[in-house]
Amino acid sequence: MNTPLTPETAAPAPKFVIVGFKVVPWLVCDSRFPLSVIARAVFTYYCFCGLLDSGVCQPKQSTVAQAVGISIRTLYKANLELATLGIIRVVHPMPQHRDGRLCGMPSRIIFLPMHSLSVTESRETTALTEALA
Repeated sequence: MNTPLTPETAAPAPKFVIVGFKVVPWLVCDSRFPLSVIARAVFTYYCFCGLLDSGVCQPKQSTVAQAVGISIRTLYKANLELATLGIIRVVHPMPQHRDGRLCGMPSRIIFLPMHSLSVTESRETTALTEALA
């Protein structure tokens, strides 16, 4: 006998809900591409944050980790995996307070599709990346 679904018996609501539709590159779905499941989930989240629209997004690490359901250390490893394959570059701004202490800022995630860019676009992306680093 199945019990009826009520607010008391339903699973707790997630803290983040992805609403809408975004195009995700084939490499996220292709099992032949050497990406872990966690790196695929992280990259998909970046796509939903607008990474493919503008080429750059700036989510907080804690927000990404909570949305994907992983720790910040695991997020760091996934970012490293994506960066090693040349898919993204992570730029960590290090602004300082007047007293010299570093303050936390969102990381800048840059999409680096160098293999599919024209020479002009590749130079522009490289210049942008070097300017931000």
